[in-house]
Amino acid sequence: MKELLKKISESKALALAQMTGVSVVRVEKLLRVDIDESATPYEKSTDKDYSLFEQVHFSDEYTKLYRATLYDYGVEIDGELMRNVAAYSSRELEYRIDSISRDEACVQLRGSANTNAAFLASATPVAMFDIVGLSNDAADKLTFLSELVLEGYVLEETGNLKTSFFTYFSAIETLTSEFIEIFKKSIPKELHHATEHLALDEKLRIVARINVKELEKIALWGGLMESFKKVKDIRNDIAHGTRQTKVTQEDVDQCFICLATIYALLKKKCERFKDVRDHLYPKAMRQRLPKDFDTGTR
Repeated sequence: MKELLKKISESKALALAQMTGVSVVRVEKLLRVDIDESATPYEKSTDKDYSLFEQVHFSDEYTKLYRATLYDYGVEIDGELMRNVAAYSSRELEYRIDSISRDEACVQLRGSANTNAAFLASATPVAMFDIVGLSNDAADKLTFLSELVLEGYVLEETGNLKTSFFTYFSAIETLTSEFIEIFKKSIPKELHHATEHLALDEKLRIVARINVKELEKIALWGGLMESFKKVKDIRNDIAHGTRQTKVTQEDVDQCFICLATIYALLKKKCERFKDVRDHLYPKAMRQRLPKDFDTGTR
């Protein structure tokens, strides 16, 4: 479990792709080099520092952006991106992400360049983004469970750890309920009410046995339930307000690893943590991404 926890703490993005269908890709976008005239008014033939503002839209392919980082940018020359847009200036073209409009699938860039407006108007720089996004096709297939998982991820990315933790836990409840509904079809209706009101860990045992009859004999079960108990205790403290609870990044990672492991056990019949890791981080996906892809390593 330690190796899986290390992998998840380094990058949830690839695991998210397997669990929800989001895309994890590097995307190239042409920049318009728009001058922010409220900060630096347009002067056609004057060389000076210009403030730049750019809106980069991904909505032609993606419904939402959950993460975006600016990998590289510049004017492409002989296969390389160069930032010296004017030979007479020591100042390079500069860009940074100012904000991300996740629901509009848009990234706002701010930057600067020391040159003249006429040169900027003729420049054709590009930017490379590493993104986690929901494609238009995948959006049509998005389940409520996937929505919860992705909402938890966005909350985590924006530093709202307590709500992120609670949302990941809600995803565990939703996933378990999905399989409890399957289990109810195999028992008399008189037992439905009692089944629905069992404690969550008891429900987990029931639904896990749909795939694995002798749970105690599989390698991951003991570690999963030990971790789940800690996560459930934190969740109860948050929900009931029994004590002041500070949720750490480690707590969020533990909750996510419980969710991911339960997902792999129930949906993919994984019985070892190695199987879970191989499912969440398939070799083909790791080979497809550039080695320096920003997966959110902390």
